[in-house]
Amino acid sequence: MLLSLALIAALTRLLPASGYAAYSAFAAVWAIGNAIVGTGLGTSVARDVARGSNRISLKISDLITIFTASLGVCFYSILAGHPIVISILGGLNMVGFIALEVVLSALLGQKRLWLYFACLVVRLGIPVALVLTASMAVDVDLTTALFAVFIGNCFVFVLRVRNVRIVRSRVSSSYGVQVGIINFCLWFIAGFDKIFFEQAIEPVAAAGYALVYGLLDKGFRSLSNIVITGKLGDALGGKGTRLGFKFYVATFVMAVCSVPLALLFANVISAGRYSLDVGAICMIALGLMCMTWATPSYLELLSRDRLTLTSILALSIAAVNGVLVAGLAPEIGYFAGALGSALCYLLWFLWCRYETKRLAAGYGS
Repeated sequence: MLLSLALIAALTRLLPASGYAAYSAFAAVWAIGNAIVGTGLGTSVARDVARGSNRISLKISDLITIFTASLGVCFYSILAGHPIVISILGGLNMVGFIALEVVLSALLGQKRLWLYFACLVVRLGIPVALVLTASMAVDVDLTTALFAVFIGNCFVFVLRVRNVRIVRSRVSSSYGVQVGIINFCLWFIAGFDKIFFEQAIEPVAAAGYALVYGLLDKGFRSLSNIVITGKLGDALGGKGTRLGFKFYVATFVMAVCSVPLALLFANVISAGRYSLDVGAICMIALGLMCMTWATPSYLELLSRDRLTLTSILALSIAAVNGVLVAGLAPEIGYFAGALGSALCYLLWFLWCRYETKRLAAGYGS
């Protein structure tokens, strides 16, 4: 998390407002693309290794899907008016994030947690080092930032590439597709507003929203990732994933404390360039708290392989988020994104709790 904050601090200080807003939009596109492709592949790979496989198996069709996602990011970048070099780097980063997701998921499935965290440190440390080094010689721009992130992702994948094999086919099911759909919807809620705001509101407002949301997201997602890191192998192996009442209380306290801290850190990190209304920060914190609360229940759903209704519901919630953001942004600006996140993550949490209780009671089995 500290390395993530270091990268955010470097980019907010070194990039102009329009550059940081564009980088945030790219980050949201990568997250959504990775959710569609990377998390589905990664969860399938993690389940394979949790059940005894010692290699990462990818089909040729998986490689075609990854390439298609990369082209999609290039197409988005061109539509957004970015130069061809930036568009190519954006597409290459999409490949890098998916490859990284697969490698890290395999480590989680094997419960090799120290190696998992070491890979995260390398992946985050390299971009920070490259950006800061480049800033000593040249003006850091969007191209520099994208290149630094690409090197960090590729370095980790190269270290683990010997464990990857390409196969003509493997046993497949709808499981990976459903996981990809659900994670796409969750990342759509987290990222669509940043993509939309790049073109819809003032660059300073878009950059400020992206900075504060990013800071809060790093905190809550770190807690969520701790749960996933500790429980994913158990979930995919068919074991329990429930957490006690203390987890929910701690997350609530974290949400309350995060509001003033987000204001403080945004001001310090950006050297006073960016800030956000307290009401919007409260709504973002509420949404991310609900997202984190939903994590244990979501892992339990993964362990049950009963994801059809959940994937349909997730698509519906994502559609609500898109309508809210696009419909309200012209009137209330970045408040539309904050409201959409709060409402949709709340709906997601309530659904996950309901569905796990329903399945635990024997319905739908």
